[in-house]
Amino acid sequence: MSHPIPPRFSSARTCACALALAAAACTPRGETEPPTSASASASAKAKASTKAEEVDSAGLQTSARRLLDASAAIREGALDRGAEAFAPGVVWEIRGVTPHKLRGRENLRADWSERDVTAVNLSRIFLAADDLLIGQGELHAGSRVFGLVLFARVEEGEIVEVLEHLAPMAGEREPATPGDAELLEGERDAVREVMAAVLDQAWTTRDWRKASRMFSEGFAYHNIGAGIEARGMDAYREFFRKRTVPFPDMSFETLRQWQMGDYVVLEKQIRGTHTAPLGDLAPTGRSFTLIGVDVFRFVDESIVELWSYYDPASIQEQIRQPSEVAAPVSDDDDDDE
Repeated sequence: MSHPIPPRFSSARTCACALALAAAACTPRGETEPPTSASASASAKAKASTKAEEVDSAGLQTSARRLLDASAAIREGALDRGAEAFAPGVVWEIRGVTPHKLRGRENLRADWSERDVTAVNLSRIFLAADDLLIGQGELHAGSRVFGLVLFARVEEGEIVEVLEHLAPMAGEREPATPGDAELLEGERDAVREVMAAVLDQAWTTRDWRKASRMFSEGFAYHNIGAGIEARGMDAYREFFRKRTVPFPDMSFETLRQWQMGDYVVLEKQIRGTHTAPLGDLAPTGRSFTLIGVDVFRFVDESIVELWSYYDPASIQEQIRQPSEVAAPVSDDDDDDE
């Protein structure tokens, strides 16, 4: 099976517009924290870190192929063989839909069985840092299909920790015949890193003038959880407007960021307070907090494609319940078992 890796390319290109935004906004960063540490403390670490990590390409390619082997085993119904692709004591956390955390191959295999996971199709695996793989694709569980982003931490050649972000997709779909997943890497590009991070500020302040300068004219937007496809800035802006009307204070904060060649991956925290009607639901005054993932694709210094992964049902659950019940999922290891 062929897994093409695009050639490395220079990060020396510059963009006056993006660099001006960078000077006014933030410092680029590249993160290699363990997958399950995306919390307030991880956010602080992300903002403090500016060191670029070298990627052990050969070692990560081997681990990436283990991910692909596990995916193939799941499609064949060989869950035990799929679990063997991971370290015996692997720590696995699922975000979205029904958040939970587990430890060990046996519990992992049992969890796949309980969720009726029948297929994992990875379209891309990013070699994100010297100890981190990020997979993008789909997960099929029973009659449901989910957008999937996996963060897999590698230690001494074994995948020891996985964070699984799920975004439910609308309708029932048959598993597509998987093709060869791309293994993607590339040198850091500071301009692209800054542009992706600055977008959080632009979205939070609704600064569309700033945001629109970063996108290509006909860029494609894929909101996996909401089942929305939009093309062009006008369509995207209208989608954003409708989504934020019930939550005028909706804000976005980058927790961690990785940049690989033409792609930037952001793990972010989204917050909002329900102070305007949401469909037939009157304002509750309750707040929500959730973690999502954005994957950007660049051509030169413009964003041409954006995938957003989060679970919209989590917002509904939090604003329809007392605030003390709607607290975000804890990263406390006491819940491992």
